[in-house]
Amino acid sequence: MNKIWQKDDISGQDRAWFDRFTTTEDRSYDQFLLPYDIIGNFAQASMLHRMGIYAEDEFIAVSGALKSYYRQWKDGKFTLLDTDEDVHSCIERNLIADCGDAGKKIHTGRSRNDQVATDVRLFLKDTILEIASDWIAIIDQLEGLRLEGERVFFAGLTHTQPAMPTSVANWCAGWQDMLLADIRSIQSAYREVNRSPLGSAAGYGVPYFTLDRAFAAGKMGFPEVQWAVNAVQPGRGVLERRVVDALGYAAHTYNRLAADMILFAHPAFGYFRFSDDQTSGSSIMPQKRNPDAWELIRAGSHRFNGIAAELASAGSNLTSGYHRDLQVTKRAVMDGIFAAKDLTQAVQHCIRGTEINPEACARSLTPEVFATHEANRLVAGGMPFRDAYRLAGKNADQSVVPDDEALQSSYDRNNQEMHAKYVHEQRSAASFWIDTQRQKNDKIIHTLLH
Repeated sequence: MNKIWQKDDISGQDRAWFDRFTTTEDRSYDQFLLPYDIIGNFAQASMLHRMGIYAEDEFIAVSGALKSYYRQWKDGKFTLLDTDEDVHSCIERNLIADCGDAGKKIHTGRSRNDQVATDVRLFLKDTILEIASDWIAIIDQLEGLRLEGERVFFAGLTHTQPAMPTSVANWCAGWQDMLLADIRSIQSAYREVNRSPLGSAAGYGVPYFTLDRAFAAGKMGFPEVQWAVNAVQPGRGVLERRVVDALGYAAHTYNRLAADMILFAHPAFGYFRFSDDQTSGSSIMPQKRNPDAWELIRAGSHRFNGIAAELASAGSNLTSGYHRDLQVTKRAVMDGIFAAKDLTQAVQHCIRGTEINPEACARSLTPEVFATHEANRLVAGGMPFRDAYRLAGKNADQSVVPDDEALQSSYDRNNQEMHAKYVHEQRSAASFWIDTQRQKNDKIIHTLLH
């Protein structure tokens, strides 16, 4: 089957190796872009109809075919063939077969370069919201653990050495705060994604025709157009890295959380117990109960550094306009999305199966971890801090271990109360943002394709 870019003078040489090298892997990722390419084609057809390129009957035929493809895709019956070079060729091939000359008009004023950029952005808009929603679910899980552990204290560590008491509640609050910052990062990336590149073609716009790019953007749910056509192709790899960086921040949060979980579940600490579904045994040591899931979560964060590095280098040394080098940015950012989904789901499962061990937490509260309490008590009695510091350090093993009530009252409750208020406000704002964007996206789908 000829490619859509092939001319009549193409040589008879065997191109099988070329197709395998340039399209086979890429086509597997295009399967995930099918619904978004259909949406982009519908917006394109609507714009061409508005411009007079499509007569009314032609637009009805093309739009009807696209709606049919979307329904078939939802039923698992519309997919790429091995002979399709990419998702764009697949849709055009079907439109020509079903609509004749009207199908041949669909690519007027468009390149596959701005087409794939549009598809990827539509894909990212959906998947970013899914992942951000899962981050909120983790924040909610941590809130449950925080409330459960409000009165459970254990010895916090610095340099992996006993430091001073902290509560499970304060420990959970730290991870909530970090995830809320990660959500703000992904919101910033989403704003950059949420601009339509359609109409920029191969990086230099479209001559002769005046495209209604804002109209097409609105049809797809983009509130803005990326008007600088020369910025779209040089921006590939940069835009995707913004997304992967934001995903990587959350993965780093998971990494640090996992490191704590693994250590605190060690028998020498025992602050937490893990459910059986997140642990494994050893093929040689019968007693082992290994925190495999948390270890893979810890390791999984590093993958985003590699993806970010690939995206950072993909566009290096390239002149303006499209180059085939940029094809790798699609695979890289989609790999980042898939990895983020897997990690996030694993974290959810693991937290769900985590249980606080109050007795072990209490055992960690040995006299020396209250040395700072003792120093501050002496300061409150009028002793200069540096003198109190030295005296408390000299007698650290004799520090008074307060009872639960005294320990609870020795910490500023205002921090916890203000944190709870902050989490509620930020979580509500993030959830509202996700719901609002999803409603907009769902409305576009309903309007276009139903």
